[in-house]
Amino acid sequence: MDLYRTQLRERRQKASESLPELGQHIRRLVNLAYPTVPGDVKETLATDHFIDAFVLSDMRLRIKQAKPKNLNEAVRHAIELEAFLKTEQRLGAVTLSIRAMGQDNSLDIKVTSELDDVNASILDLQKSMEIIIKELKELKGKSEKRFSNADWKKSAIYHNCGNKGHIKKECQSKKNVNSSRRAFYNEKHNRSQKVNSSNSTNKVGVVGGAGMFIEASICGLSICMLVDTGATLSVLRKEIFDKISSKTATLNSLEKVGHPVLSANSEPLKVYGKLNLPITIDKLINDSTVAVADIFVDAILGLDFLLKFDGVVDVTKNILKIRDNSISMIRKGLIG
Repeated sequence: MDLYRTQLRERRQKASESLPELGQHIRRLVNLAYPTVPGDVKETLATDHFIDAFVLSDMRLRIKQAKPKNLNEAVRHAIELEAFLKTEQRLGAVTLSIRAMGQDNSLDIKVTSELDDVNASILDLQKSMEIIIKELKELKGKSEKRFSNADWKKSAIYHNCGNKGHIKKECQSKKNVNSSRRAFYNEKHNRSQKVNSSNSTNKVGVVGGAGMFIEASICGLSICMLVDTGATLSVLRKEIFDKISSKTATLNSLEKVGHPVLSANSEPLKVYGKLNLPITIDKLINDSTVAVADIFVDAILGLDFLLKFDGVVDVTKNILKIRDNSISMIRKGLIG
């Protein structure tokens, strides 16, 4: 782009170059030198460089005084001015000839002939300008049609569903919904829990599957909580909630969860609602929001709890650090 900008600054009209040709070349250099600027700014730059390309300072001054709004208007003014200047030059030459030769009847024929030539040149220039303006209007119409909103949307392809004709906010694909909700917890952990579901679904305090657990209590009821950094939300098993509901709230009084809760394999979990509960871990009481759902462990200590209370999981030492306190974790089942 620096090369094209240098060419623009150094560009001057050649002796054999017409004004429309100069204007087209200036426009091409501006598009190459400033590809990202808005169209109106390009027009201003092209107009200024076109005027600066004139060899005659008088012509530059007169075109600037005309205050053209765009390059096409500057080219039109320049063509008219050039025709007038040529006419004046020829008339000046005729006047000098008359003074040198005195009265001569043949001069009338010569002057008339030269004036006819000037008028013919002006007509040719006007026709050339009309052709250029017509071509520019046609190009503008094609460009507007090509980049209209309707045509653009028809050709748009949304990368999640792979279908044409709509954008992300209009996509109704189930794939789009699933991609916006990440795995609730590790798929391997979910699969191992299902293997033990027949023995654990109806027993409060019996934990199925494998993982790292901590001992805790909610409203005086002792439970084992699965520490899962892959779960974005802490969850309490419905059977546990039923045991403590007399001290907290009923299912009907639970706050609604505003978005779907999915398992690692993207299957929706049955969620009854959410509420704030005091979770006691190693004699520390931590108020946290938990969802009540059908799961196969007593409770899941999710990422929301760990972030809220600065929790750090050290799997090598089997320790959960909550702020300045270290809680021992219990490894259960076969991992890996």
